[in-house]
Amino acid sequence: MRNTQIFILCFGWLVLTQANVLSAQKTATWIGGFPGQETNWACARNWSLNKVPDANCHAVIPMLLNGKKNYPVLSAPDQEVYSLVIETHAELTILPSGELNILGLSPYDKPFWNAGALFLSGKLLIPKEVPDSMAKR
Repeated sequence: MRNTQIFILCFGWLVLTQANVLSAQKTATWIGGFPGQETNWACARNWSLNKVPDANCHAVIPMLLNGKKNYPVLSAPDQEVYSLVIETHAELTILPSGELNILGLSPYDKPFWNAGALFLSGKLLIPKEVPDSMAKR
């Protein structure tokens, strides 16, 4: 009986902690077009989660269907995302003052997936290797 209780307690703890790890990354999708900040990466209102993506977010830049070219322009240093996906016909511009550090893996098992256009005059930091502990997140 005591062993069963310990097993249930340990199993429950394991399930709860692993569920938290698996759901740690959220997807922030670029919407763009917030008045006066139409292309500003650092404007929370330009993102689907209403916050700028961070180290716990998959950042996705889709093709915009509104006919406008309100694609993100990153000008701030020290920006981090868990992963970055630039979809077909989408764009990302990183200005000389901008720096984006990609920390993990995208849904395509790569830290960075580009099917669109990247205009890079700043820094884009992509890990050479992703440690096993990160790959399993």
